[in-house]
Amino acid sequence: MSDRARKIYLLTCIFAPFLVYCIYYYSKMVGKAAYNFKEFEYISYKYGPGNNMLNSYDSRTGIYIFETETNDSLKKFSVKLTNEELQEIHRKMIDMNFFDIPSAIKSVSEEYGGVDKGVVYEIDMAYTRKTKSVKWSVSSSNSNLNERMGQLVLSINKTLSGSKNRKPLIVN
Repeated sequence: MSDRARKIYLLTCIFAPFLVYCIYYYSKMVGKAAYNFKEFEYISYKYGPGNNMLNSYDSRTGIYIFETETNDSLKKFSVKLTNEELQEIHRKMIDMNFFDIPSAIKSVSEEYGGVDKGVVYEIDMAYTRKTKSVKWSVSSSNSNLNERMGQLVLSINKTLSGSKNRKPLIVN
């Protein structure tokens, strides 16, 4: 093999895999770019035991309904989250890799055909080009996803309960 052919062979062996990896890596990055806050439309957040999701929030309507722990009654609030609060939730979702989480995180009993009686959370984030929806059962066996989703849920609850634009709604 000539010296020139050897150099071409080495360059091909080194740069071709590197180029393929770069294309693969950056295509993933471009795919995630669709979840940009500028294109954010709404967040929908529901939770409750099993399929009974009494507690909910929808940023389109601004209505936050939750069940009180003391007397099991429903309270209804009008909560208009500011752009800063929505951006905080969006940033937390990016930090927790929410957009890489599978759409359903089932409990052990659900995986084997049973019914989950634990708390289930459903979070929908809608953007102009994409929508991401995750349904998470607290009794899931995946500890890594449980930790990430638990931190995200705590952050959303903290934002909703601490919002300055929170007003009680009178239900007729």
